[in-house]
Amino acid sequence: MTAGRRWVVRDRYGNDIYLTDERWEHIVEPMNHPEMSAYEEHLKETIQSGK
Repeated sequence: MTAGRRWVVRDRYGNDIYLTDERWEHIVEPMNHPEMSAYEEHLKETIQSGK
């Protein structure tokens, strides 16, 4: 996996979608969406299924 990438998943169209550590930290910052920290696996499943 490329440095800095937190994970890569394939969407339902066969595209590789990745999230970097830097972007994840931005998402879960207290002023943004800290509640998302408990839903990282759900986010990956949503990207994969498109639902």
